[in-house]
Amino acid sequence: MRITIEQISGDGTIVHFTHDTGSADGIWRGDRAPELGATDVEWAVPGRFWWQDDVRIRPEAGGLRPAGDHTHPVTGRAVAYDDAGRVLTLRIGDDLVLIDTNGPAPAGVVGSIVEVDSPLIELLPTRS
Repeated sequence: MRITIEQISGDGTIVHFTHDTGSADGIWRGDRAPELGATDVEWAVPGRFWWQDDVRIRPEAGGLRPAGDHTHPVTGRAVAYDDAGRVLTLRIGDDLVLIDTNGPAPAGVVGSIVEVDSPLIELLPTRS
């Protein structure tokens, strides 16, 4: 995923970034220090999220948006759902993000717009 880092915390662990679908804060998990500007990363939404509490079908387009309460609702189109492992795959822009879920998924989730209330986004640089 191509992001643009706009701000870096004093200790270099938190970055504010933009993506073509929105903006958010993320925890930098790279071996190298983050730098301002465009970079390629893989990103993860760690944790396990409950359907209808933390994960829900939404009628709006995908992306990232700050919620004002230190969560970052991540919204994308569900392209796959593994019932056995309860892993949801979201397409956000041109990128895929895996989400671990709890509870039964709504019928017809694949193809729907899904929002996940995430308190944390982790970023791992893919190029040095």
